[in-house]
This record gives sequence, C-alpha cells and structure tokens, in this order.
Amino acid sequence: LSDKTIVDLILVAEEAIAEMILLAERQDNHLTLVCGDVGLNVYANRDKLKQVLLNLLDNSLTYCLAGDAITVTVAEENDTILCTVADTGNGIPQQHLARITEQFYRADRQHPGSGLGLAIVKEIVKQHDGHLTITSSTEGAYKGTCVTISLPKIPVSSENLPEKL
Repeated sequence: LSDKTIVDLILVAEEAIAEMILLAERQDNHLTLVCGDVGLNVYANRDKLKQVLLNLLDNSLTYCLAGDAITVTVAEENDTILCTVADTGNGIPQQHLARITEQFYRADRQHPGSGLGLAIVKEIVKQHDGHLTITSSTEGAYKGTCVTISLPKIPVSSENLPEKL
C-alpha cells in the first residue's frame, strides 16, 4: 500500500467522528471518543484508515436505535495501537459473525447496503499489517457490537513531538 506516513490515530478518529456527529445527533445516538494524549502513531495511509473508521461508524449508526451509544476508543497496548468502535445496538447474531467480513455477505437485509463495507475494512486493516476482531451479543447487559482494529505502533521519538513553547 503506497502513501503510508506516520499517522496519529487519535487525530484520524477525531476527524471521522466530526464527519459523523451530526448524523448521530439527528438519530439521537451518543457518539464519543475515549483516548489519552496524542502520539499514538501508526505507519499508515491516513485516508484509508479514515475510510475504515467512517465505515465502522456508519455501520453502528445504521444498526443502532435512538438512544444507543457508540464509543470510539484509541489506546496503546504494548507495541500495538488499538482502535475500537463499540455500540449498544442490537448486536449481530452469532451465526453471522464468522462470515460478516466476506464480500457481499449481509446479516441484515432490512437495511440498504452492498455487503462490501466490512470486507473493505478487513482488507485495509490487512494492508496495514493489522488485525480485525469483531465481537457481538444480541442479548444481556453487554448487548451490542465491538469492532477492534489493532495496528503496529510506531514509537514516539523526539522528532515527532511538537516543540514546547
């Protein structure tokens, strides 16, 4: 994948949320970002990562009901940056989870879509040497879907830090 640069995943998440916040508010969904300081860097194509997050947010907004919450979390775990999009929507039935990232596969035919979104997400994450994990529950206290992208972290060096005033 060409056009890879050092990208702060928190900034990409903020941009994606900014693009989706009005739709979330219109649908009475609560969209929040949970993260630490800037500096959670990955070597990536910024536009492709943003496409991944926009797709995941769009899926959550499509399948959530009014009042549901969507939380984007960007965190560091050892030498990995984790970006999670979790919602309190209806969840994905277990029989669909194994195939949900296949091209043209759709678990819910009630909503419009091509069934390509998660297949594209999976491919982009793979192109970034990352992993995609999807968990979901349709009942109980933890009802909803959680999609986690794990990407290799680039250590923050002195040249990457903004100058102090």
